[in-house]
Amino acid sequence: MFKLDLDRLVRLRGKSNVIDYLVKEGKFSRSVARRLADPKAKSWRPEHLLRLCLLFKCDPNTLIVYVGSDPFLAAVSAQEQKVNVVSFDSLLKDMSAKELEAIYKMILGLRDGSVG
Repeated sequence: MFKLDLDRLVRLRGKSNVIDYLVKEGKFSRSVARRLADPKAKSWRPEHLLRLCLLFKCDPNTLIVYVGSDPFLAAVSAQEQKVNVVSFDSLLKDMSAKELEAIYKMILGLRDGSVG
C-alpha cells in the first residue's frame, strides 16, 4: 500500500497541521485537504499530486511512500530511513553567529544551485 507523506513535508516547513497548511498555502479546499491528509486514502487525483509537487517543490517519489509487507518493496523502502524532523529553531538555538552565517551561506548556495 502507498500513502502520501505529507506530515513530514509539512513539518519540514515548520508547521504541524497538515490540513491547515494545505488550505492556506496550497489553496486546496478543506474537504480535498482532509482527503489528501487521510492516511487511509487509497488513491489521489493526478491534478492534486501535481499541485502538491508544486507546493512542496518535489517530485512524486518524495510525496508517496510505500507502507506494506511486499518483500521487494519493503526492502526498497527500508533503504530510505525515516528521519525524525526537529524544528529549525531548536536546532539553531545554541549555535554561534559564525555557525549561523555559514548555514545561511549554504542555504543560499543550495537555492542558487552552486552547492549540491
